[in-house]
Amino acid sequence: MNLRDLATPALLIVLATALVACDNAAGPSATVVDTTAIADPPPPPPEPELVPEAAAVTVYADPSGGLMAPDLAEFSDYPARVYEGPRVSPILTPENRNYRTRITQASTEPVNFAGNKVVAVFGCGSGCTGGYIVDVESGNVTSLGLGGESQPYMQLNYRPDSQLLIATWEFPSYETESSICHYQRYVWDGEKLVPSGGALSSYSPAIGMCNPYNEYQ
Repeated sequence: MNLRDLATPALLIVLATALVACDNAAGPSATVVDTTAIADPPPPPPEPELVPEAAAVTVYADPSGGLMAPDLAEFSDYPARVYEGPRVSPILTPENRNYRTRITQASTEPVNFAGNKVVAVFGCGSGCTGGYIVDVESGNVTSLGLGGESQPYMQLNYRPDSQLLIATWEFPSYETESSICHYQRYVWDGEKLVPSGGALSSYSPAIGMCNPYNEYQ
């Protein structure tokens, strides 16, 4: 008798049952994971940059925004006698000669500052203002020392009978149509403008509304 004779259907069934039992006893087959297919986790988001707090400023504003007009009586706190005598031609120098036309014109205009002076201003680019102070009594010409890029859109406020000059300037935001306003007093000390007190700052909800003296011009 050979093995082929023993392979009866009944025997085959027994062998198959035994094989299934062995597989169940061995437990489920392990799953092979390809670790090379797993991407590295994304890096954590960067921490927000720490911005130092802005320096504190003195706010001089009304609740609606913009600067309040100070008491106009403050001009009288720095009185000056208005000069009415003969005039002297302005002294031109290499530093101011490029503006001789404006300076010469100013020397013929009515006194508008510190009793015997004429403030002559001119544009120097978009939002840029410069100028000179012309003494009609002595002919001296002094640089205004204000304006430029550091004081854009500057406006000046002064009186013939006062040595006080008040400058306002602003940094506009055309996206929000608002401005940060700045306000500074200056007093003529006999030779130049000297700051009086610290600069004041405020927020204006509209561009071009920083000068509290506009209504008095």
